Amino acid sequence: MGAIVCHDCGSGCQAYTWTDGLHNSSGNPCDGGYWHRKSSHDSCCSSNCSTTLSFASGTSSITEGNSGTSVHTITVNRAGYTSGTATVDYATSNGTATAGSDYTAASGTLSFGSGVTSQTVSVTIAGDTGNENSETFNVTLSNPTQTVGSASITGTNPHVATITNDDTSNILFAAGTSSVTEGNSGTSTHTVTVNRSDTNGTATVDYATSNGTATAGSDYTAASGTLSFANGEGSKDISITITGDTGNESSETFNVTLSSATSQYGGVAITGTNPHVVTITNDDTSNISFAAGTSSVTEGNSGTKTHTVTVNRSDTNGTAAVNYATSNGTATAGSDYTAASGTVNFANGVGSANITITITGDGTVESNETFNITLSSATSQYGSVAITGTNPHVVTITNDDAGGGTTTTLAATTTTMGVTTTSSP
Repeated sequence: MGAIVCHDCGSGCQAYTWTDGLHNSSGNPCDGGYWHRKSSHDSCCSSNCSTTLSFASGTSSITEGNSGTSVHTITVNRAGYTSGTATVDYATSNGTATAGSDYTAASGTLSFGSGVTSQTVSVTIAGDTGNENSETFNVTLSNPTQTVGSASITGTNPHVATITNDDTSNILFAAGTSSVTEGNSGTSTHTVTVNRSDTNGTATVDYATSNGTATAGSDYTAASGTLSFANGEGSKDISITITGDTGNESSETFNVTLSSATSQYGGVAITGTNPHVVTITNDDTSNISFAAGTSSVTEGNSGTKTHTVTVNRSDTNGTAAVNYATSNGTATAGSDYTAASGTVNFANGVGSANITITITGDGTVESNETFNITLSSATSQYGSVAITGTNPHVVTITNDDAGGGTTTTLAATTTTMGVTTTSSP
């Protein structure tokens, strides 16, 4: 009979060197060279020589990345009896992630040497820029073994790994600004394009207009709503109604603002310039012109008098101004009229203004004479302005002196019988 020896299986299992019908000769030894007595101690020995294999946690996650690959490691722990060698098989399987595009399928066997209590499973993750939901795959343990005693799998199995989506679909205006010509009547439609950077799945974004210098109701029609992008659709248009008019004014603006974006998959953000600014370009012109292309004034015989020439404008919205200057025709400044130059100013709402020229009278018989008044450098507070019609205006100074001169006729002399008679014709 051999001596009683206490082994690693625990003090409850007493080992002997002999074997007979009273002792276990068919089970695994708790340590080499000894068999264990058939008794209640067998269960003690079996329990103390077992090992358990389990995932360190039931779940894990890894950020997907935008390109290339990364490696995700999942830890498997060993507990209990660890003096012998243990093994366990593992294999990945799809959850919502797909092997080949989202991760690389992996399978194999983890081997734990004596005293080793953890090993890792490595899985390759494929990065992409596609906006999508976070996706999962599974790692399952099977076929546990141990060279001494028993082995079993405990805890959560399979382990669930989440590939966390880090891509964001950006929703933004195609351009930060746009413009539309106002038109002179009726309405027109202006479209503003909204794009998204990723077309995977559906997405929505709200929009609303707001006044800048333009006024909803008179310059454009206020609009609000939701743009809905179908799967695969990358652009949508917002349509705004523009009101035409003939009033000369500055170009005016209104805003279109995006808000409350949603995406079927992954994250979504409103980026770029927001709000978008629309300019309603004024296409009306205020025309400044002489009321008539010509005028006339009677010269007078002495002193001076004034002659007025009227300048009109077609649109009275805001202020306007135009320069003027006289120049000689056949009349001469200084002797026939007084040269003049300056600026005609139109107040808001005023459509006509006068230029006043001083005319010099004389008693000289002469032909009618002319001088010119020319407009230049027109400006307007709102919109554009043009000088139209006849320019320069021609003023005629009409001669009012009587024609003719003194006519002299010789007298006839007749002598009759010493009497001389003189007669005039």
